[in-house]
Formats: sequence, C-alpha cells, structure tokens
Amino acid sequence: MPRTPDVIVPPKDYYIKQRTEGFSDWPFAFFRELFQNSVDAGARNIHITIGDVPGRGSFGRPARIGKAVRVSFTDDGTGMPQEVLRDVFFKPGRSTKTGGDTVGGFGTARVTLCFSQDGYRIHTGGCLVEGDGAEYDIMTVDEAAGAKREQIAEAELQAGAGRTAARIAEVEALLASRVTAAREAGNGAQADALGAQHDIELATLRAGEEEAARRIAQMRAELAEIESIRAPRKGARFDIDIDPQEGSDRYRWVSQARLRAALDDYLSLSQVPCKVFLDGQEVTTKALRGAKRRELVATMGDGSKRAFAAVHISGSERARHKGKVIVRVDGACMFTESLKMYLCLATE
Repeated sequence: MPRTPDVIVPPKDYYIKQRTEGFSDWPFAFFRELFQNSVDAGARNIHITIGDVPGRGSFGRPARIGKAVRVSFTDDGTGMPQEVLRDVFFKPGRSTKTGGDTVGGFGTARVTLCFSQDGYRIHTGGCLVEGDGAEYDIMTVDEAAGAKREQIAEAELQAGAGRTAARIAEVEALLASRVTAAREAGNGAQADALGAQHDIELATLRAGEEEAARRIAQMRAELAEIESIRAPRKGARFDIDIDPQEGSDRYRWVSQARLRAALDDYLSLSQVPCKVFLDGQEVTTKALRGAKRRELVATMGDGSKRAFAAVHISGSERARHKGKVIVRVDGACMFTESLKMYLCLATE
C-alpha cells in the first residue's frame, strides 16, 4: 500500500512569534488588516465593539484563559463565499487578487487576525467559522448548530449528571470517618491534617463542577446565538478573542485601552470611505484631508499600469501626525514613516 505522507502543521506559538516579531505595533496592524479587507469589500458601514469576556474554548474544549479581550468587527461589504474562505483565506500563499485589474490580497490577515489569537469566529454569508490557531471548521448555520449540540452533549456526559455531587458526598463521608478515627485514637495532628485534605479535595471537586457548569452554560448561549440566525449575513463579522496576558513580557500585554488607542491611532492616519461605529457611537476621528504627493503604480499582468496607493505628507500645523509620510490605499492607511527617515532612504 502507498504510504500517506505527514503534513506539517505549525503550532500556535509559531504564529504568535510571527505576529509579535513581525510587527513593531501589532495592534495597529491588526486594525489595518481588518479595515483594508472591509474597504476592499466595498463596505459603507463598520461596527466595532471591544470588551472583556470570559475565555471560551473552541470545538467544545475547555477555555485556556480565564478572561479575553474580544474584538467584534462587522461590515456590510460583499463578504466571503465558502469557496473563498476554504480555498483562499485559509490557504496561506493564496489570494483573491489574481486578475489583471487587481492588486493585493489577504496578506498577513490570517496571522494577525486568526491563527495567532486565542480563538476566533467568522460569520459571512451563510457560513460560520470556528477556529483556534491553524485549526478551523467552516460550516453552514445548520451544521454549526448541530456541532454545538454535540459539544454540549459531550460536555454533559463528561460532567455526569449527579456524578460530581455523589463523589462529593462519598469523599465527605470517607474523610469524615478517617478524621473521627484519628481523634478517637488521640492523634489530633493526624486528624487536623486529614481535615485540611478534606477541605482541599472538596474545594477541587466543587471548582470542577462549577467550571463544567459554566462551560455548558456558555455553549448553550452560543447555540442560542447560532439558532437566532435567520438569513445569510451581508458582509462579514469577525469575533476575535485576544489573550490580554500573553507571554511573560508584561510590555507585550494587550488591554482594552491599548486596543482602543491603536484603533484611534489607525483612524487618525486614515480617510476610510465608510462610517465607523465603536460601541454603537459613530467615530469622527480621521486624518485631515491633504493633497497627495505622488501615486504608487503597479504593472499588471497584461502589462498595463495601475495606481494602487497614494502618498501623503502630514505637514499641517494642525496635523496630529506632523512630519510623517503616509501611504493610503482607498483611504486606508497601509504604511507610515517619519519624513526624515523617508528622505534619508530616498537619497540613498
């Protein structure tokens, strides 16, 4: 029989390293990728929420972290059909931008948005995606509901209705009898030690019972959310859970405040051609309008030339980023550099 070759599947740590070492300010790049994808899809409205939530596992697994910062990013663009999700977005190296009249692609979106974060959900068209690192499952709404019901049933089976309570009663009776026997034998120290062991074992059992109940309740809430979907979604929604205390370097930790600051910084450098709402309120932050200094031009597959980006220099006295060179694609900031550094590079 022919042998089946193994497939290399990079661990999540690989993607985390790509994100943290590949970007000097990855929260800024995180929003840049989200906005660029939405602008490319022709979105006119973008709704964002940023909040602390309990950690949740993927595919019915227990959560790895107690708390996550969840960024929900919803647009009303063209969205992604299932074949683009399956054959492009989740296939590194591939792009939707292959025609002679297009430029760019998903780029680093997979790493900064999905593969390197604690977990993610995508809802676009009639598809729901559940993912953790490079693992993902693309499903229809009915398939997602069925999968979630199976996860709940498995979790309930593992928890065992009444089994934990019975085990607690069993441990209480056993240890109580041992404590009594030790005291009757005049061994107070042993009785005290058994009493302490009794408290620890019961606390561990009760904590496990509470965690199992919390996880089942969370999955039931997720099932209710899935079942509430009545029609395919116009555009796309990303729900991305970020570990706020990732790694041992505290300066790398990400809070709500840091993400909100990165979003504000990104919008202050951009002129995105759509309305942006944060937590239900329209955001008015955007770059001052200024004349473009030059265009960046690409040679297409048919040999024709196409301008794909505009170069601006922020020099106004009122400008928030005075002295910066800003490259924008359809108004969305894609690159910034100090004017001094830009002039040094240009003259080398």
